[in-house]
Amino acid sequence: MNIRTREIQFSRYHPQNPKIVRADGPDGLWLVRDLIDGLTWNSLRTLVSCVSRQVGFGTDLVSLTYDDDLDDDETPFEGVRFEHAFEDDVLILSRAEMDDLFARFLETLLAGGRYKGVPESVADWWPELRARRDTIRARTPCR
Repeated sequence: MNIRTREIQFSRYHPQNPKIVRADGPDGLWLVRDLIDGLTWNSLRTLVSCVSRQVGFGTDLVSLTYDDDLDDDETPFEGVRFEHAFEDDVLILSRAEMDDLFARFLETLLAGGRYKGVPESVADWWPELRARRDTIRARTPCR
């Protein structure tokens, strides 16, 4: 596994902040930061579902594509490709890096135990996030 994704650190925002999790890391990984920083609670659920099933996802700014979800005219690659809607930058992570990254992201999110400033138990979809985190974590090599 390439160590570069380990350079991204996740932290929880203050419970009253509408953002979910903060991602900090080197400039070369800004596409990952922009994806995570731009999540809403609704898009979070969709992203986590997509990553757990290893299918693509996109926001207005950043999209991710898995290598087995390409059209015939697209250039092949191995792993998961992040692309910005308005910039030429592309980042490709291995599937193992992607799973490790999102397992750590979900660990941070779930450790906070709060949804929009209230206890997690009021969000009926919180157990789904835990289950999808377990699916992703099961694919990651031992840490």
